[in-house]
Amino acid sequence: MEKVRVKIYPDDSLINLVTMGNTDANGTFSFVSEPSDSYVAVLQNVPKGYGVDAVYPLEGEETVIKLGAVTLTEENMGSLKLSLGNPMPDFPITAPDGSEVMLYELLSEKKAVVLNFWNLDCVPCKMEFPYLQSAYEQFSEDVAVIALNPFDADAAITAFQQEKGYTFWMAQCDYRLETILSIPAHPTTVVIDRFGAITLIHTGSVPDEQPFVDMFSFFAGDDYQHTVIDDLDQLPGNTPA
Repeated sequence: MEKVRVKIYPDDSLINLVTMGNTDANGTFSFVSEPSDSYVAVLQNVPKGYGVDAVYPLEGEETVIKLGAVTLTEENMGSLKLSLGNPMPDFPITAPDGSEVMLYELLSEKKAVVLNFWNLDCVPCKMEFPYLQSAYEQFSEDVAVIALNPFDADAAITAFQQEKGYTFWMAQCDYRLETILSIPAHPTTVVIDRFGAITLIHTGSVPDEQPFVDMFSFFAGDDYQHTVIDDLDQLPGNTPA
């Protein structure tokens, strides 16, 4: 993670700054000083969406600091604003059997999680679902698909899913999740890659199976490297809808 400001203090009193600087392209910051067992680091300018501790104790000659995504809570849902490239905060999702699973639990099992924002009154949403279902059947071992609906009741969503026979997850969600992601309209598809990053946001119906196949194939690929894609037409092998 590049250009994170690192401040080094002799201890957690945060008095008498030892040195400071920014991480390089490899996310590394180095400094030279007298040996000590009490040095601590303070991080600043960390991209939105990461949870950051107040201080990080430094141990030995090298310390690796790993940042994880924050978890959405009632307190922070009104203040977060995320965009492409940011880590997706962790949040609970209701599984088809009624149990609750966290986003990052799914990411520990899958190579990507695809969030599809929709509602029951959205005709273009319903038009793309058969294509989404067909593509999902080909990649269900590697990709989780969750159709999130902020407006309709659980019972209505479940009834619709059972009527159509869709096997990807469909669940209600907090409307503020769309605000955090600046979702402008339905349907909107958001891809969270295996690294937990928001890597693609596409608004509008996808009237064909192939773009979904290209999407799943790309993000589930064994040689995938973190890539931010502005829209579906930038996927290898894909063509604009």
